[in-house]
Amino acid sequence: MFLYAFLSVLLLFTAAIVLNIESVQQTLNLTLQAAYLHVFVPIEALIWIRSIAIVLLIVAHALRHVQIARPQEEPPAPAQVIEQPQFVLTPEMIDQLRQLLMPTTVEEEVRQEALPSPEEAQAETISPEDATTEAKLEVNNYERVQAYLAEHPKATLHEIAGALTISVTTANKWRTRILAESTQVKRKKARSA
Repeated sequence: MFLYAFLSVLLLFTAAIVLNIESVQQTLNLTLQAAYLHVFVPIEALIWIRSIAIVLLIVAHALRHVQIARPQEEPPAPAQVIEQPQFVLTPEMIDQLRQLLMPTTVEEEVRQEALPSPEEAQAETISPEDATTEAKLEVNNYERVQAYLAEHPKATLHEIAGALTISVTTANKWRTRILAESTQVKRKKARSA
């Protein structure tokens, strides 16, 4: 409020002086420079007043967009603070995220079978025949990846997965084991030599 009142006084004063100069100029039929001699305020003072008025106009405009912050409420007492569980990123989680984020290209037939209900899925148990079939598949995938790497030693995971129609995760699993075994064999040969 004080800023607007002071700004109004400055602008009214400047307007009155300029109006006085113009009226003297027109009444006496003088040049503008000669009319300034009949006014009791020097030109430099008018320039300063005008500059201050412009700065105050800018400040007044900026103050319209400024909000005075209310005092912040006191933080809740320690008994009211609810602790959030801490999230810890483990190396296993990082490996799973990497595997999930790798783009996969797996071609599989889409089966039109209904998904089992959760009760049925829990009731299912793995028979010994299924366990042997899974073990055979693992050995089979191991041998397939090993044979493919023998032919293509610089193949990427995606190339292996695409050529053998297995997932990138499975290809990564077997390639890692095969490479680890081959480095162990090389070390043993280096020690014995």
